[in-house]
Amino acid sequence: MVLRFDQARLAALVTSVPELSVGLARQALDRVLELPVEEQDVLLETLAAWFDTDGSPADAGRRLHCHRNTVRYRLNKLAQLTGCDLRKPGDITRLYLALEAVRLLPDQVRG
Repeated sequence: MVLRFDQARLAALVTSVPELSVGLARQALDRVLELPVEEQDVLLETLAAWFDTDGSPADAGRRLHCHRNTVRYRLNKLAQLTGCDLRKPGDITRLYLALEAVRLLPDQVRG
């Protein structure tokens, strides 16, 4: 896996204390992780695309080959399931770190 320097620092943070990262991910995403894996993947891929496009539903939709309203619907569903508000920096940070934990430690988070 090749990472940019800024990504490597975040990866080091998430993986340096895996128990803490896994706990955070499970707490933040508990109801999402109860869904069938296919539904989890759709919601988490949508969240990742939204982060990767700096919060643009239109750009995330293009990346995911779906309409921006579909992205908004999925993000709203994720917000309902997690209780997070995607307008609050603390909630966004929590979800970002949880998503990174799922990406870097998938067997531990989902297992």
